[in-house]
Amino acid sequence: MLYCCRRQKGEQRVKTAAGNKMRREWIGFLFLLLLSVRDIREKKVNIIFILPAVILAFYQMPDGFLQAAVPGFLFSILLFVLSFLTKEAIGMGDAFAVLLCACYLPFYSLFFIFVAGLFMAGVVGVFLILIRKGNRKTEIPYLPFLSFSYLIYLVSSF
Repeated sequence: MLYCCRRQKGEQRVKTAAGNKMRREWIGFLFLLLLSVRDIREKKVNIIFILPAVILAFYQMPDGFLQAAVPGFLFSILLFVLSFLTKEAIGMGDAFAVLLCACYLPFYSLFFIFVAGLFMAGVVGVFLILIRKGNRKTEIPYLPFLSFSYLIYLVSSF
């Protein structure tokens, strides 16, 4: 009987940790959604909106998450370098948004969200070309696609 009680307390701790992880991921999504609205309206992302989200992420970071987040941070740095080398064909704001996601998600989730967002943006780009509303040089805001793929990740991880 005593063993059973200890096991139930342990299960409660696991449920609490899973709830905290889910809450952290939803907070990251809400910040990304705010950035997406600005990206659609003005085609720019202000770092002032990202800074509180990153600070909050570090405040809520569980033990050991920082080591797990290092690959995501390195991936973000790679996007910053690519943004510089391509004269912002990949926007600096997009790299900041991926950095924001890296603060809230493990790398494999971050990579899935990034690739899914690229795929969706590519599909929309091809559609715009087919209906003659755009060409290869037409700029499409990426953050709405990143946000939508983040939402797909959150809904599918229940």
